[in-house]
Amino acid sequence: MSWRERPRPAALLSSVIIGGGPGGLGPLVWAAQHGRLPGWLDDGVAIVERSGRLGGNLGRYGINSDSLGGSYLECLVPEVIPEPLRRMRAEELTREMAIHREAYPPLPLVDRYMSRIGIAMTEILGDHPASALHLKTEARSVHLRSDGTVAVFVHGPDGRARTLVAQSAVVAVGGHQPWRDQSLLGLRFADCRARLMPSNDLLSHAGLAEANAILGTAGDRRVVILGGSHSAYAVAWALLELPAAARLKAGQVVIVQRRPPRVFYPDRAAADADGYPVHPGDICPRTKRVNRMGGLRGHGRDIWRRIMARPGCEPETRIAILDAADLSTDALRTLTDEAALVAPCLGYRSATPTATRSATIAAWC
Repeated sequence: MSWRERPRPAALLSSVIIGGGPGGLGPLVWAAQHGRLPGWLDDGVAIVERSGRLGGNLGRYGINSDSLGGSYLECLVPEVIPEPLRRMRAEELTREMAIHREAYPPLPLVDRYMSRIGIAMTEILGDHPASALHLKTEARSVHLRSDGTVAVFVHGPDGRARTLVAQSAVVAVGGHQPWRDQSLLGLRFADCRARLMPSNDLLSHAGLAEANAILGTAGDRRVVILGGSHSAYAVAWALLELPAAARLKAGQVVIVQRRPPRVFYPDRAAADADGYPVHPGDICPRTKRVNRMGGLRGHGRDIWRRIMARPGCEPETRIAILDAADLSTDALRTLTDEAALVAPCLGYRSATPTATRSATIAAWC
């Protein structure tokens, strides 16, 4: 049966949100903060989540958030938020997050907090019959129809297929690292002889434990981080926090990047004070922040400042940065083959519903 032949539901929804992690909850939380959530839910919102709960799975990572704890608490401040969110203000979990108001909270704590918001949002959804939560349900494809509506084809826990039709769709199913298919200077990562751990695996609790064991037996062999993305600098910070990192020598951790990373600053003055070059396009016209969306934040930013010996920082000598343009393919192959550990960190690609990637994806709300 083609998608055009599948039955249309009785009611046209306002929106379908695919993914119930932090990205999918974000529009709902914003609407709650601005008093718009009840009206939106009364128009019909369907949340499609593959797991059995809302909130995501950030708890698998053993690092800290790149956002201050205070940013997670902002959604509880407005008086217009629904009662299930207001009740969170007095809870122990919220007080625990408040301890990190001016710091970067551990991701396991963020995971518990986001799960609690997911519980509150589930309760709110229950008060609006026009909306629905579809847990343990997978979105197989998304199509933009000729009349401007969006058709989302889902499979529920019973294996049955159904179609959700809405005026808009938000696709927030995270990202993935296609590192096995990537290469740098013609060197395919899959061909490296050293132990390879992409950042998504290395930054997990199990990955950090394995990396610590590797560092403990590395001797003089290097650890090579391929890429200058945010995840690359997060890996660099996490490695230096491991107990075995005390044995590392100067320049034993190498970051190979094709271009310097963009770095976040609260304003132009802060960037100038740090000696960071700012171009007009780096400044957000609304907030005046530098590299507001794509710049290094959190501990990744901190380790970059230490590597670059920025003002007020204790220089970090255990990490060296190499420009990929200064390396030949053979030199890079030798560097990686002789390494104790190689971490490909060339960023993530947005994930999409898996069944029909050629479909027109409507990820705009």
